[in-house]
Amino acid sequence: MTEFPTFHCLINDKDEPYDSDIQLFFTGNYSLASRLSILSKIDGEYRENYLKILDLLEKLQNYIITGESKPDYKFLNEIENEKGWKDDYKILKSGNTAAITAFQGCLDAVNTMYYYERLSRKDDYMHRFTPDLFNAYLLIRHILYKRASNLIKA
Repeated sequence: MTEFPTFHCLINDKDEPYDSDIQLFFTGNYSLASRLSILSKIDGEYRENYLKILDLLEKLQNYIITGESKPDYKFLNEIENEKGWKDDYKILKSGNTAAITAFQGCLDAVNTMYYYERLSRKDDYMHRFTPDLFNAYLLIRHILYKRASNLIKA
């Protein structure tokens, strides 16, 4: 092989390098989704919330890739959330696996938001990476942070 391979992006119908922002966005999205899947198994009290958010991430991905209907994320506003990082190291030092996993999900959400915002500025992607849907990721970040913080206080 003399050149790095590419993949075909369904959103812009072009071949993209593997280090492109779109590839990294979806990698982050899958990482966030996998954390939610794990949390649904280890934090039974919050299981339904995790599964709803996981379903939302799938719908967001389908919207971004294929243009399926834009998902409604208003239910996120009803889940307890909190901005900030005041308990960050308390969570990490707690030894509570569910709290640490929720905090890792919070970090995955932030990383995904970084690539989402970058893609929103590119002509090939801005039509699907809207500020409105960015807010869904921001709320997910706040929800996972609050859950992690609550789990160490229980």
